[in-house]
Amino acid sequence: HYSICDLIDLSSINNDSLQVQIKSVFAFPLLHEVIDLINFKARIKNLTLECSLPDFSDFKLRCDPERLKQILLNLLNNSWKYTPSGGRISFHLCFAEDSIAKSPVRFAKFTVEDNGEGIDQERIPSLFNLYKKSKPDAIEFVLGLALSQRLLKLMIPKQFEEICKIKVRSVKGQGSSFNFMIPLESSALLEADSDMSIIPRSVPFLQIKENSLSSYPSLKEISQSPVDKKGKIRALIVDDDQINQLVLKSYLAKFGI
Repeated sequence: HYSICDLIDLSSINNDSLQVQIKSVFAFPLLHEVIDLINFKARIKNLTLECSLPDFSDFKLRCDPERLKQILLNLLNNSWKYTPSGGRISFHLCFAEDSIAKSPVRFAKFTVEDNGEGIDQERIPSLFNLYKKSKPDAIEFVLGLALSQRLLKLMIPKQFEEICKIKVRSVKGQGSSFNFMIPLESSALLEADSDMSIIPRSVPFLQIKENSLSSYPSLKEISQSPVDKKGKIRALIVDDDQINQLVLKSYLAKFGI
């Protein structure tokens, strides 16, 4: 099913009949859906899923949201497939800029990493080439990457195709890393704190890991008063989804809560 859908999309791209709907979309709802899907699969296979997302949580992307999800799921599913039980998959998002062209456009950089099988160095240059002969068990892998690269090209302004395209780093037996970039909405970073516009650099991250909420206070430790000793408003977040908890915590922090 996965390969048939990809083949249909690739055929549409080759016939210039596949249309992308570029719009301004909030990043977090889209990412939440992607992470939920891969987290479910990771648990089934006993994989650790680590996610790092910017603390500045209300930024927007310029993209086709359905196609961006398709690209992310292709990369994450590849990591899931080629990482053995007990392994690790990491999903990172940070902000970046075009340091060569000095463009005012800012980007969201997505990175998917794993400590799985890895890829032979001689295979890397042909990973996105549909017409390069592949082993039967690697056809779906190459198909997904080729489609993802073409979908990304459709979404990205031509002048940014080179810096935004999917890039690969891998060591056989140690794992792989795939990354690409998507333009941010032009005003996405303007409303952030002034130090957030210093790009590229590491930005504050929300670490989503197993037992990541173990340091949170228990109900018994939370006083009945909504204001702490320093006069700061306190809020209790109740949700059975860790990502929801962390996103809400980030939003409240922006208002000093």
